[in-house]
Parts: sequence; C-alpha cells; structure tokens
Amino acid sequence: MKAIKIVIGILCAASAFITVRPASAADLEYTLNTGFHFDLWRSDADENGFQFHTPIEVAGRYDAFSMRVLSAVMYTETSPAGRDDVSVSNFADTKVNASYEIIGRFPVDILIGLDLNLPTGKTRLKADELLLYLDPDLISITQLGQGFNVNPTLILGREGERWAAGLGVGYVWRGSYDYSTEAEDYDPGDIFTLSAEVHYLFAAAFQARLFAQYADYGEDTVRDAAFYKEGDFMMVGVGLIHSAGPWETALSLSSIQRAKSRFEEPSGGILKEEANSHGDEWVADLSCRYTLDPRTTLKGLAQFLWIDANDYPRGEDPYVGERQKFALGFAIARQILPNLTGEVGVKGFIVDDDETWYHPTSGRRYRGLSAAAILTATF
Repeated sequence: MKAIKIVIGILCAASAFITVRPASAADLEYTLNTGFHFDLWRSDADENGFQFHTPIEVAGRYDAFSMRVLSAVMYTETSPAGRDDVSVSNFADTKVNASYEIIGRFPVDILIGLDLNLPTGKTRLKADELLLYLDPDLISITQLGQGFNVNPTLILGREGERWAAGLGVGYVWRGSYDYSTEAEDYDPGDIFTLSAEVHYLFAAAFQARLFAQYADYGEDTVRDAAFYKEGDFMMVGVGLIHSAGPWETALSLSSIQRAKSRFEEPSGGILKEEANSHGDEWVADLSCRYTLDPRTTLKGLAQFLWIDANDYPRGEDPYVGERQKFALGFAIARQILPNLTGEVGVKGFIVDDDETWYHPTSGRRYRGLSAAAILTATF
C-alpha cells in the first residue's frame, strides 16, 4: 500500500498540486504551515533581484477526504542594468485543493481531485512591473497573479507484490484577467494534462520508477483575439530510489521536449513558427535523507539542468542559446514538540546563459541563493 500511495502522491503533485496525507479512517487531522522564504540573485552584468514570501497553508483530512488552502504574502524587487529598481508587495493567488480517495473497493484505487486558483494576487501590471515576471530558475514565485482557474483531476492506481502504477488525467479551465494595463481581458488557453508513473521493487532496498507527463495548451486571447498558443509539452523520466536503515536516496533523470508554438501574425490569426523556439531540456536530480535520530532528519539535494539552444540561427531575434544550471542545497528538520516540526534550509545555484533576445550580444552568468525556515503544526 505504501508504494501505491507514493505513486498517487507523485501524480497529484505533477498534475494537480494535491497533498495526500496518510491517516487512519477515523482520524480528523489539521495541519498549519508557515515560515519565511528568501531568494536572492545577481548577474555578471550588474543585474540583481530578490524576493521574500511567507506561505500560509491550512490542510485537513478526514477519512478519505483531504483539503488544503495555500497563499502567501510576498515582496519582489529587481534592479535591471541601467534602469530604476522595480518592486511590488502583494498577496499571491490562493490555491484550494480538495481530493477524495477510494482505496481497496475496486480493481483500481481512485483519487478524485478538484483544484481552484482564486485571484487574490496582483494583476493589471504597469509597464515597468512586467519586469517582475522573472525567471523561474532565479526565484520561487514568478506569477504575481492570475485569473480564476478550475482544475478537476482523476487518478487511477494499482499495485502488485513488487510494483505499483498510476495514471492521471486533468483539465485546467483558466479564467481571464487583466494581464497588464496594455493587455486587458487576457484569456490564457485551457490545459489538458496526462500523467503516468510506474514503480518496481527489484531488490529489498532498491525501487525503480518510470514517469511521464503530457500537456496540450489552448489558444491565448486578448480581447477575444487569438495571439499565442504554447506548443505541446512532453516529459519522460527514469529514477532510482534506495532505502536502507536511516538513509533514503533518490536519483532521477528526465527529458523535456516542447513542440512549435503559434504566434500572432500582422495579417491576422496565429501561425506555427518557422523553427522551434524551445530547446530540449534535461534535468538530473539527486536527493538524500538521513534520519539522525527519531526527531531529526538531514536533507541534501543537487540538481543539474541543461537546455539546448533553440532551432533559430544565432543572431536572429528569436534565438535563445544554451542554458546550464547547477544547484546544491542542505536542510535540517526537527520535531520541536509532539505536534510541531521546524525546518531550515539553504540552496545555492549558478546559471550560465548563452545569448538570448534579452541579452543578444553576450551571455550571462547568474549566481543566487535561497534560504527558508518552515514551521508545521499538526493537530
């Protein structure tokens, strides 16, 4: 049963951001989560920025039903080279996640989920505030605000003596909002997602995993006029999990490909681009957990990201060169009281960029760090 819950949990995280917390049938459990998270970055071209946010999360579970509400208070600032600083303080959008699981009653286990994005964040940005839509490889929260989104999901899972498998499907209805003062009534296209995960226990301490995810995007419109359609997304990966005594280590390698996108044409309508503006991506993740004692856990992580240059010739406006990122982090979690756990961690990273439309004459090197302190109370 543990293996199938791991598979279902991974599929939920990939397609619906649902948290599944094991509990006995009669338990009523509440979890409160808050803390402080800080991101800081700087480039070798005298650009820099930072962001801090305080998450506010309330989660509950009763029998087979789980629910979570998550938001954050955040402050973001960036200092572009040769321009004035830009900053904004705001609430993030509020995420509401609910799920109901049906275990052991049918040939497959079932999890039904419904996720909502409530537009409590900041939209209708001014021209300079658009610079705050920063790179996700530099800061944690890149979306200051969106519209009202609805995401139902269905996940099916089954396990045998040495294996477990799951299949998830979801659809995101994304509501319209004023993206900026110049792009009012922006309606992002809906998203269809399909996810799959297979685990196989081939030795007492070793578990292999195979996973995949596909996403199909609808057309984005502004004032009912189509102007963009993101290319299909496809990710496949393999992984290995080792558990022995106080150690648990997980290694994964995944590949991401994106199809050609469609862009607005001056003559009207949207057409598929001549070449692919997305380069193929490779991601390697290594994470370790060590149980120091019954109350203390040490965690470590390392990640390497490699994005190929896109298919446009170097020197053309749509050209985006190669990117490499290496990140290394460490955290310690400790049970402070019977119902209170604390965790502190730090992560550093380096990002090397080739030329892009943003800096067409030279590459960039970014350095940064993230630090976090988290408190989790369970009742």
